[in-house]
Amino acid sequence: MLGKLKEGAKEPDKVRLPPWINHDLRRTLRSRLSELRVNADVAEAILAHVKAGIRGVHDRYEFFDEKRQALELWADQLKTITSLKTKTVAARAVPIAGAGDDGPRSTFAERLKGIKEPPENVVSLKKARPRQ
Repeated sequence: MLGKLKEGAKEPDKVRLPPWINHDLRRTLRSRLSELRVNADVAEAILAHVKAGIRGVHDRYEFFDEKRQALELWADQLKTITSLKTKTVAARAVPIAGAGDDGPRSTFAERLKGIKEPPENVVSLKKARPRQ
C-alpha cells in the first residue's frame, strides 16, 4: 500500500503511512455508518455487537434487510472515494507540519460561508416561527 501511495506522490521520500491495526477498520466503518445516518442498532449489528441487558434477551431481530442496505450505502461510499480522479479525500483531522496553529480544518462558520442555500430538509432560523 505504501508503494502505491509513493507512486503518485510528488515527493515519494516524504510519504508516510501511519501504523494501523485491523480494529481501525471496524472503527472507521462504524464512524462512517453514523455519517451515512445508519441506525445505531443496525450499525452495531453489522459489527456483530450483542445487544446489552434485557434487550439482548428479548429482541432477537437480526436486521438482515437493514444491514444489507447499510452495507450497500457503504459500498457506494467506497466506490466514490476510490474512483475520485484527484484522489483527494476528506479525512479526519491529523496535525500537518506547517499547517499553522489552527490545524488543517476550517471552522464550522467558515464552511457555512460556502453554502448558498440550505438543503431542503433544513429549516432556516430566519424562517422558523418564534416560540409562543
